[in-house]
Amino acid sequence: VIDGNLYDALPKLNMVIEKCKKQFDTVILHLFQEKFEPTYQYLDQVKWKFKKDGTSLVDCIVGIGGGSAIDLAKGIATLITNHEPSITYRGFPTNLNPSIPVIAVPSTAGTGTELAYNAVFIDDESKTKLGINTPNNYPVLSILDPEIVSTAPKSAATGSGVGALIRTLETLVSPRANAVSKMFSKEAFKQIINSFPVVIADPGNLEHWSRMQWGAYYSMAALSNSSGGPAGAISYYLSTQFNVPQGLGYGISGAKFARLNHSHGYYGYAELFDTLNHRPKTNVDDKEKSEFVITSIENVLKRLQVPTNLVSFGLSMENYDAFFEFCTKTAKGALDFNPIKFEENVIGQMLQKMIGGS
Repeated sequence: VIDGNLYDALPKLNMVIEKCKKQFDTVILHLFQEKFEPTYQYLDQVKWKFKKDGTSLVDCIVGIGGGSAIDLAKGIATLITNHEPSITYRGFPTNLNPSIPVIAVPSTAGTGTELAYNAVFIDDESKTKLGINTPNNYPVLSILDPEIVSTAPKSAATGSGVGALIRTLETLVSPRANAVSKMFSKEAFKQIINSFPVVIADPGNLEHWSRMQWGAYYSMAALSNSSGGPAGAISYYLSTQFNVPQGLGYGISGAKFARLNHSHGYYGYAELFDTLNHRPKTNVDDKEKSEFVITSIENVLKRLQVPTNLVSFGLSMENYDAFFEFCTKTAKGALDFNPIKFEENVIGQMLQKMIGGS
């Protein structure tokens, strides 16, 4: 299962397929070319390429591409041995038959799906993102190849990297964070914040692409050992309802929450100060360290041309009421993982800025 754009851009993938065809009896190639994340309905169609009469036609699935391609590989692996429609297994299914093995080769440094058991799928009818999330999905092998990620289009590289960057923030300040998860959060932040501008300016820099890959990997390790936060939930909502690329939605909302937390006296971001390559050498207190970290993040997002609000994605104040209800009702649990509990009027003011303010 290969991302179609990647397959066209990287000739060596065709060479790999040809070598496989010479060595194995059956090689089935599926190019994922959908514009957005795969749906359960799409998954139900694709699975029939890999199974017949309840029997698998292959020994394993190799997913090469972004999060969507690898998630699709995970979904196929599950449905090869479990025979109900995919929507039956939405959420966190139990009592599944073991999936066939999955090998993950990510083409973006961002989603961390090569480390996770989550696989994201959207229900076409309800426009909700529920996924098929089971320990069966853990890849038996993941390969981080910086040459592959270096070929990603700038928009994909930016979106995925921004998502990983904000994940490091949310996992660090989550009330569920612990000494182990913070170790991963800090290392992830260090690798991403210092390498991101380099790879965007010089896409051929494989050393820094490798650091970006490990940063994304560590950020998922942090998430797996703590929790996400409000920006993750908001980015899901924006992507399913308004087709806002998930990484950019993550970046816009995550930066706004970090700034809001800091302005209300939370300075936990100071823990990231020493990871920055370019930082003041003089003694500064935690408030100043926190300010410098957040400003550094905002500057990186600006250099990457990440929008500061959602106007360019077609949102306006007409969407405010539904957005507000989602954040204060549906996603209330995610907001509880923010280090500060805000009154609804404060959340409302921030959402207004997120839609169209500064």
